[in-house]
Order: sequence, then C-alpha cells, then structure tokens
Amino acid sequence: MQKFTNPTHAGLIFIMEPVFAAMTSAVWEHEYMSYAGTIGCLLILLGMGLSEWRPKKHKKSHKTSSF
Repeated sequence: MQKFTNPTHAGLIFIMEPVFAAMTSAVWEHEYMSYAGTIGCLLILLGMGLSEWRPKKHKKSHKTSSF
C-alpha cells in the first residue's frame, strides 16, 4: 500500500511502529519502559515527526493594480 500514498504519510505511519511495539510489550508481556526510555522515545518520535512535517506553501495571488 505504500506506493498508493505520498512519502509524508508513509513516513508518519513508519514512525508509529515503535509506539505499537511498546504498547504490545506492555499489554502482553507486562514490560514497561523506564522514564528515561520514555523521554528518549518521545524525543525520537518528535524529531522524526518534525522532519516529516512540512508547512503548506501558500500560493501567492497575483493581483494587478489599477494604477
């Protein structure tokens, strides 16, 4: 399905993989991350998310003046 979506959406889906792995290990194995691990994980996800986020480019309107 990756070829049917744009690269930004695919990147955001891929950065969620560690989140699902952490939730799965917590539910099935009762294994939890430490506070330092959680903070590190959040910083990595934040960095990856910011690298994938691009602000929308505004189209400039070409208004002609009547002068």
